[in-house]
Amino acid sequence: MRSVRFETFKYPSQPRYFFPALVVRESEKEQLFYIGPGLPIYVGKSDSTFIGTKNHLTLMWPDVYYNISLFWDGDWNFECYYVNLALPHQWDGELCTYIDLELDVMMTEDGTITILDEDEYEEGKIRYNYPQELIAQIERSTKEVVALMEARTYPFDNSLLNWRPGNSSGENMRLAV
Repeated sequence: MRSVRFETFKYPSQPRYFFPALVVRESEKEQLFYIGPGLPIYVGKSDSTFIGTKNHLTLMWPDVYYNISLFWDGDWNFECYYVNLALPHQWDGELCTYIDLELDVMMTEDGTITILDEDEYEEGKIRYNYPQELIAQIERSTKEVVALMEARTYPFDNSLLNWRPGNSSGENMRLAV
């Protein structure tokens, strides 16, 4: 796995988090990245850096208005699936960037689904004058994510829960089609 850089922003272009990541797998259809404990994470809001304590595997697809992370603690106890509603990411093979759109969806292993940060999303729509087309896309994407979670469709089917760095040859993970 090779090291790359992530830069995430809040709409429209405020620095949010910057951090290194490892490329697990990449194709034209899907990119997977690993971010492990011990890595520095820059926080734009507070202009500070902290050292991460979690393991997470992030999945991204071109032209999709969300990205999905699986979170484990430092001992690999699964915590949740976490979905950032976001503009489609930009990926050049060395740098991955995306703009977060405030709204998030979380699902725990037992299937409990929670929509997060609705108040921040409502505030952001007004403060940053989200275009109506973007608002409609966010709402469609949120419904899509919840439906995928409810149906336990990949990657919400628990097929990636046993993934670990160094075991990326494909025997316990597959690319979405």
